[in-house]
Amino acid sequence: MLTLSGYQIIDQIYESSNSLIYRGYREADNQPVILKTLRDAYPSPDSYPGALA
Repeated sequence: MLTLSGYQIIDQIYESSNSLIYRGYREADNQPVILKTLRDAYPSPDSYPGALA
C-alpha cells in the first residue's frame, strides 16, 4: 500500500489500469483526503493519449 509522509492511508478505494485512488487523512490536522497516484512510476506517453508529449 502507498506510504506518504504526513498522511495516514486508510484504504484503497479504486483501481484502474492507469491509476490507484486511496482514502486517508492528513496527520497535521486530521483533514480527510483522497489521493490519486499513477500505477506506474514512469508511464509511457502512449498510455495517456490526452497528455502532451
